[in-house]
Amino acid sequence: MDGVLAQGGGVRSWLLPLLDDAAEVGLRTGFLTEAGAGLLLPGLKSVLERGGRLHVVAGGHPDQSDPAALVLLAGMSAAYPGQASLHLAGPEPAWQNAKTYYVRAADETRTAYVGSANLTHGGLESNYEAGLILHSDQDGAQAVDAVLEGILAWEKHPDARPVTPRSVPEFAATGRARRAWRPGQPAPAEPSRVLSEVLPGALDRVEAFATQGPGLAGVPTGFADLDALTNGLQPGTLTVIAAGTGIGKSVLLYDICRFAAVRHGLPVALFTLGEAANDVAIRMLAAEARVPHHVIRAGQMSDDDWKRLAERMSQIAGSPLHLNESLDLPVSTLCDESALLVADQGVRLVAIDGLQLITPGMRYENREREVTEIAQRLRSLAIAMQVPVVVTAQLNRGPEQRQDKRPLLGDLRDSGAVAQFADIVILIHRDDAYEWESPRAGEADLIIAKHKLGQAATCTVAYQPHYQRFIDLAPPA
Repeated sequence: MDGVLAQGGGVRSWLLPLLDDAAEVGLRTGFLTEAGAGLLLPGLKSVLERGGRLHVVAGGHPDQSDPAALVLLAGMSAAYPGQASLHLAGPEPAWQNAKTYYVRAADETRTAYVGSANLTHGGLESNYEAGLILHSDQDGAQAVDAVLEGILAWEKHPDARPVTPRSVPEFAATGRARRAWRPGQPAPAEPSRVLSEVLPGALDRVEAFATQGPGLAGVPTGFADLDALTNGLQPGTLTVIAAGTGIGKSVLLYDICRFAAVRHGLPVALFTLGEAANDVAIRMLAAEARVPHHVIRAGQMSDDDWKRLAERMSQIAGSPLHLNESLDLPVSTLCDESALLVADQGVRLVAIDGLQLITPGMRYENREREVTEIAQRLRSLAIAMQVPVVVTAQLNRGPEQRQDKRPLLGDLRDSGAVAQFADIVILIHRDDAYEWESPRAGEADLIIAKHKLGQAATCTVAYQPHYQRFIDLAPPA
């Protein structure tokens, strides 16, 4: 073992001379940049021109491997079929740790590096990237070859993907979709304009509103009064549905998703954050087929129930509703997955059941700051992907402690930032949740407590818990 590489001048000064006489090279890196690939490209090409072999495995997350670097290496690999292979591994945490590089010379001596230097300009040039060097003369050929075996094992990993010139654009598009929602460095300010320069564009939008016809400009919710107030859920907006436990916020969210996906065929992404996808599907079957939910769960369906279910099954089964039941989902992962579904599946609505169940990107000193970050990220996702995002949120016990049980914006649990970042806040109130013999039993008020693009109002709908749904008080169309 030759010792710590940082004492000898960096990875580049060790690796490049070895390529002059190399018969086989293996490179496993967490991060790969165009500058790093460019430094190694002439030496790697010379290895292939002499009939040598090359194995490269790089981190498979879009934040790890630069598409420009992949273009360079994929083009070279394609020119030497059977000699060179280039793979992207899955984004496992292991790819943030040790990097391994292996060189077998023409005289069969082997040498390898195990350390922290990535194939980036800084990683190759820096004297501060620590690493250990193994050499077959001192450490034995078997020990050094184990490094190559590790690289080949990652190359054959089930999650590994071969990289070709054709696959790089798809990888780059995935990266753009993942990054689109993320708040980055502040963009340069747009030039200021006087009102007369803005008016033509504004008038074009007014004309578009006037000529859009009887349909809605946004995603329909399935509730006539709510759609009349909002003109549908608008792209780039964040809507919060809030209520206490057992009032029906999940039911309302699922109703909106069901109406958009099943009745209108719009692609919808629904993150249930722990509720099993099968259970969500049973809820939707009950609501759509008008079969009591408890009857389905008890296995006591009648022939008429089965008939109603069969009549609706084909439309339900063909609906473009994408369910994700992941637990403890970090906000970054949720937004990444949402962005991919928008880019790949054309999703028009992102729905999330449980803002308080999302985990933040980092831990803060109190939950209020964590919820603030999550709300801000969801708002950024909506704007960047230009889709409506709807999320449920829990209210505190304020309504239970007041004589007037109607919820207020201030009852949102954990953070007033939820209301601050939302474009629309819908608070659900049901008299019969507090008074069993209420004259308004079976009714629910959807209180539009905040509406950035319109007026605050209250829409009254019917609540049918046996079907797990809300519906308009008027007969459905």
